[in-house]
Amino acid sequence: MTTRTDERRQRRVPKGTCDEFYFEKNTKKCCCCSCRCDVVETDEPHAVVLFYRYISHGERVLNSTTLNALKTSLENAMLDLDVRGKIRLSPEGINGTAAGKESRVKQFEREMKSTKGKFAILELQGVDFKR
Repeated sequence: MTTRTDERRQRRVPKGTCDEFYFEKNTKKCCCCSCRCDVVETDEPHAVVLFYRYISHGERVLNSTTLNALKTSLENAMLDLDVRGKIRLSPEGINGTAAGKESRVKQFEREMKSTKGKFAILELQGVDFKR
């Protein structure tokens, strides 16, 4: 029996074809652009981390100027380390998923948890980055 939800669901790509992520993963091709250049393969494992921190009622809420500065810093840090993912940043806190080569993900985590630097205001020192 199909439901209305099933009928409305649309596929990203036609049935039986591969989406871009699958194609890149299985052909070891460049995922940063459409050139499909060969990627230098390494044996270094990849890692995915999930993290969040919500600001409790009564704590200082992040203003728009601070949020914009943090957004720029996060984008630059992720680009510099070649870490990909989705991070939601709001006045109420941060929620993110990041992925990349294990050593770079660990460096990203260290930068995010640092008590000195651009991300110190987020107070992520005690946050568990789940793998």
